[in-house]
Amino acid sequence: MENHLQSYDISCTSPSLNPFVRKWREQNRGVLGYLCNVPKEIIYAAGLLPFRLLGDTKPLKEAYAHFPSVFCHYSRSLVDLGIQGDFQHLDGIISINMCDTIVHLANAMQTSLDVPCFYFINRPHDNGVPAAHAFFRQEINKFKQFLETHTGKSITDLSLARSIRAYNQNRSLLKELYALRGEGDTPLLPGIAVNTIAYVSQVMPPDDNIQLLSGIIDDVCKQSKPTASKRPRIHISGSMLQDLSLISLVEKCGGIVVSDDLCSGLRLFWEQVNENGDPLDSLTDYYLNKMPCPAMHSKGIEEQRLADIIRLVRHYRADGVVFCLQKYCDTHQFDLPYLESCLKKEGIPVLNLEVDGAINPEQLRTRLQAFIEILS
Repeated sequence: MENHLQSYDISCTSPSLNPFVRKWREQNRGVLGYLCNVPKEIIYAAGLLPFRLLGDTKPLKEAYAHFPSVFCHYSRSLVDLGIQGDFQHLDGIISINMCDTIVHLANAMQTSLDVPCFYFINRPHDNGVPAAHAFFRQEINKFKQFLETHTGKSITDLSLARSIRAYNQNRSLLKELYALRGEGDTPLLPGIAVNTIAYVSQVMPPDDNIQLLSGIIDDVCKQSKPTASKRPRIHISGSMLQDLSLISLVEKCGGIVVSDDLCSGLRLFWEQVNENGDPLDSLTDYYLNKMPCPAMHSKGIEEQRLADIIRLVRHYRADGVVFCLQKYCDTHQFDLPYLESCLKKEGIPVLNLEVDGAINPEQLRTRLQAFIEILS
């Protein structure tokens, strides 16, 4: 299993250090960086490697001259990395209008970074509007046509179906991995290992990832089952968790992380894309209606998010929820008071942590220890 886990080195999230990016470029195959909720299946169907831009947690050097300091560290780190040349191995960047910060990020990238091509997808923020599906399908079709022009190759329904099938298999395997961690009395894999695998999976070819995930799951299932743990079970809630050492810190403080609803974690794979019917219709439905983040503004979205968190807490038998939110992430910060209040009414203890890039272990340790002691 160790050999498989080594493939999920966190350094792979840098395009300049990723061995798969290097291999694809040596084969004269393109690599496109993308942001959350871009339909990566279309990129892969075009014969390109989809590479999610995850940023990093290092102190910023150049970003402040190009991007306001009141935006989240994630967005600023992408500008910083791009200016420093970390995206030089990308053939383009695909963005989408998730929140105001991402829209401004797209503008900053276009004006400040030297990338061969850039494309922006408009995604409705209200999936309850009758025209939302038709509009977003049109946007996805335009994106498909852009990639066909960019590559000089047609993207067929067959290639789309194969790509959807590959990513669905990735989703199924990641869901199985989460089950091995969180559904039993004792995790069969450390929380940090599972979250790192999910995180780095976003910058790997799906077919390679299928082989690696299958190997890890087979190895774990062959292990002897550990004795039941009585440590408090923790659910992590939030958006992008760039510094995964928070997972390790929770477990060093006496808890075990059994689940999350992170956009860099469980929300990546919880639902499947429909493999029957028109591929573009299926992708439209999936990316418009998948487990939402607070950037969506449909009627009842807060109630849906609350129900999702409670469902996951019950499913994985978590004892408490730790909110880990990016500083200056307005959408999640607006959401927090309602979610925190309702969870407490449900008898679910809550701890709210704010991070800005790399976590400060000493600053968070005391609060985590106190929270876990209460759960004990």
